[in-house]
Amino acid sequence: MLPYLDLGSLHLSVWALGINLGWIAAFLLGLYNAPLRAYPRWTIVILLPWIVLGAFAGAHAFYLLVASPTPFSQLTAREVLNIFSGTAIQGAILGMLAVVAVGSRLARISPLKALDLGAPSFALFQVFNRVGCFGAGCCWGRPAPSWLGLTMTHPASAAPVGIPLYPTQVFDGTLCLVLAGLLHRRLRVAGRPDGELVLLYVLGYALIRFVVQFFRYDFIPRPPLGLSAYHYMALAMASAAGAALWAVRSNAVRRPS
Repeated sequence: MLPYLDLGSLHLSVWALGINLGWIAAFLLGLYNAPLRAYPRWTIVILLPWIVLGAFAGAHAFYLLVASPTPFSQLTAREVLNIFSGTAIQGAILGMLAVVAVGSRLARISPLKALDLGAPSFALFQVFNRVGCFGAGCCWGRPAPSWLGLTMTHPASAAPVGIPLYPTQVFDGTLCLVLAGLLHRRLRVAGRPDGELVLLYVLGYALIRFVVQFFRYDFIPRPPLGLSAYHYMALAMASAAGAALWAVRSNAVRRPS
């Protein structure tokens, strides 16, 4: 809708602005929630730049391996190493989770407690990410009925202009906001097993993406089920998170008090 903002002499990318506001919002929410898991705030401050780096690296790696139209063997070294070009949110999620888990382990803090603390922040970050996507016009939807679709008009928009498209960025961002709110509330429930909240986050977003993917421009059916590559990844994430969630809860029930 509005890929760039001109503020005086500044020419700002709305996508980059959304990403950076997302990091700030996620960071502040993590600091606010830290006492709920007795998590030292200094660790969050130290981990933040590594989480950002891990998210971009994971997002780029996932894009190259799953979503890039160019076969990996044909990519140049610059295309492979530039982690800020070509990204996918599923990879960002995996990258963030990995950095938090490893960083917490190095700080001798329970990784599962840290991941649970970060779950609402991860979901909140994705809300701002989709705001940036909407502004830039990326991650757009398929052609839609005029009463439901939104029409991009800016010539610099990444999406096709002049035709109604499903506002998939709005669908995704709104559902992520609901997910962030539910996780934030769940974090305040005492006595829940470690790891439950982060698994609910992964499961929740996998289901969100599975549904929204049907309306995206990159829905390209593939065998064996006629779903897109992103659908299969969402199913894999949901299945793994669901199985792990069942195991965590079952173990908590069997554990003697």
